[in-house]
This record gives sequence, structure tokens and C-alpha cells, in this order.
Amino acid sequence: MTVNYPLNTIVCTAHLAMNAFVLFVFPMAFTPHPGLAVWAVFAVSCTSNGLFSVLHEAIHRSLAPVQRLPLVGMSANELLGRAVGICFGSPFDFVASAHITHHNVNRSRHEQLEILADPITPKERRSFLAGYYFFLMGGLYEAELFIPLMLWLPRSTARALLARLFPAGSTADHALRRIFRSRRYLRAIRIDGLLIVASIGTSVVLYERYAWILAIHFAVRALLISFFDYAYHYGSPTDDRLHGFNLRLPRALSSTILNFNYHGIHHRYPALPWRGLRPVFEAESLVFDNQFFAQAVSQLKGPMTRAALDKLVERGRCARRGSEIHCDEQVDRLGVEMSAGNRTKVRSHSALIPALPIGTVRPQGVPHVYDGEQPGSERNGFTP
Repeated sequence: MTVNYPLNTIVCTAHLAMNAFVLFVFPMAFTPHPGLAVWAVFAVSCTSNGLFSVLHEAIHRSLAPVQRLPLVGMSANELLGRAVGICFGSPFDFVASAHITHHNVNRSRHEQLEILADPITPKERRSFLAGYYFFLMGGLYEAELFIPLMLWLPRSTARALLARLFPAGSTADHALRRIFRSRRYLRAIRIDGLLIVASIGTSVVLYERYAWILAIHFAVRALLISFFDYAYHYGSPTDDRLHGFNLRLPRALSSTILNFNYHGIHHRYPALPWRGLRPVFEAESLVFDNQFFAQAVSQLKGPMTRAALDKLVERGRCARRGSEIHCDEQVDRLGVEMSAGNRTKVRSHSALIPALPIGTVRPQGVPHVYDGEQPGSERNGFTP
């Protein structure tokens, strides 16, 4: 499927304009008497996941053309990605490095965020729980906001300091090592980080005593980004980096996050543009694994042991909504037996087995196996 660059440009421009409004236009036009206009800021805050989805398209080289522009020294895709990253609050190359790493280590031993170690001491368990809920309720975005600032430090100092924060072999450790391997990425992160600090700092000055409005804006963003980030993998099978849940969401809402809810399709075809995700889902006659918000809320149940995860995977999730049924009873690996008169489309939870072998429907020109070992390669979707 070809990328609809004009549509992407409109969506990207709309998000850039909305965030420019919050940062600069609102404090100049509506203070010192903001009134009900504060709700406009809140509305923009609620589009944060859509903003990230635009950034995500740029990471996979699907937002804009990737040919380098004369005089600029970068492609339109990278230029827009970096602009969106500045509005988002985290440098494009930093988020891209983390996301590419996620694709490489998804559900491997390096990224099983909800699984408790076994054995585990009470103290270690309390520490794990505190970290889990901190990152779930806003800490992930805070890390994306503040860690790039630490990269302003000399390379050796930053590496030593970050090594104390993130254990060796963790997803964060892999992402940071990817960044430190490239002087170009590190330089871009430092430049964009400076622009982020300058833009937020200028905005704080413009808001003056109404800076609490800006603080609420970023607090809402931190919650939404952090809360929904790992919902697509919580409680999913381990040791399968191509796995992700496809979650039901009304089509209008799905469009606002660029079909990000078709996450299982995305992990199988990471270079597929957002408009191609739903057609592949429908072509393979798949059904959703869970409701979008129900899956997100399930994360509040917290971490689980590996035995509990295995049990969850084997029994599947329960939900009945419209034409979809998921069974809470024990299910076999082939699906759920239904009476001959019931025409409702049913299948067991996708954590059990894929509905069709991976690659059964392969969009022309789109790789179905993700290869992100080399940053900058055409296959991994990372801006070179």
C-alpha cells in the first residue's frame, strides 16, 4: 500500500498547530482571563496518543517522503518527525531508538514488564510494584521527557549515570547503547532537547501565574502516553517479538490514533503505513483480542508471576461485545466450540495461536519479519 502523503501532512500539521496553540497562542490570547478556554487546552492534551501515532509513523519512515531535501540535509520524514518530537516533548531520535529496540526485544527476557521474578523477596516485590505503577501512571512519559536532558552531559558521564539507573540488558539499556553508538543521533537528540527546553521555558514565561494550566496539560499527556503504551502487550505470550494485541475501538477513535489499535498487525508488518493495517486485519479474517479500554484497564491488576501469565494465556480473556465473543472457560488451541446455529464469529484469544500463519497475507513490498539490528537500514524503518 502506498503512503498517502497529503493526508499525513494534513494530520501532522493539525497536531503541530494544536500544540503550538497550547504552548504559545493560548497564553498570549486568553490570559489573564482564560475562562472556559482552558477546556481547549485539555482537549489538545487528550490528543496526545494521536500525536505519538504521528511520531510513530515518522519512526517507521511512513509519514513523509524519505528522500533528502536539498540544503536541509534531511528528509521531509525526518524533518516532520523531529518537529513532532519537539511538540511531543521528547526528541525524535530518542523515541525512535527506544521504539526500534522495543521491536527487537518485544516480550523477550529483556522486555517482560509485568512479570515478577521467581523467586523474589518481599522487599524486591514492593520495589517492583512501585516501579510498575510509577511508569504506568505517568512515569514512562516523564522518562522520555527528562532522560534526553541527561544526554547533554559528556558521553562518558552520561553513560555511567544512566547505567546506574537502568540494569544491563534491560530495554532501556539496549536503547541507550544504540544512541551512544551514533554521534549523529546523539547530536540530534541534544539539539532537539535544547529546543524542547526552550519552547517549554518560553511557554512557562508566557503563561506567568497561569503556568498551572501548562502543568496540567503535560500531566494529562504523561498519564495517557504511559497508561496506553504497553496495553498492547500486557498479559501476552513471552518470547514472541512479533506478537501484539489487536484491540477493538470504534473506527472514528481508531483513526485519531492512526489505527494504532491494530497493534498485532503492526508488529508483523512494521513498515506498513497506518492506512494499511485495518485492510490486512480484515483480509486475514481476524477478530479482536479484547476491547481497547478494557485491555488498558486490566493493567491495573498489576504484575503477575510467570505461572499466572501462562494460565492467563491458556484460558483467554472474556468479553462479549457486538459480534465478538471471547470465552473465559478452558479453551483448546483451535478455538471455541459453538452450536451450529450460532453464526457469531469466535476464536480463542490470539495469545494462544495466530489465526493464520504469520505471513499468510503479505502486503506487496512490506517485510513481515522485523529486522532492526542496524539503525538506519531500509528494513527497520529508522530514519537514516
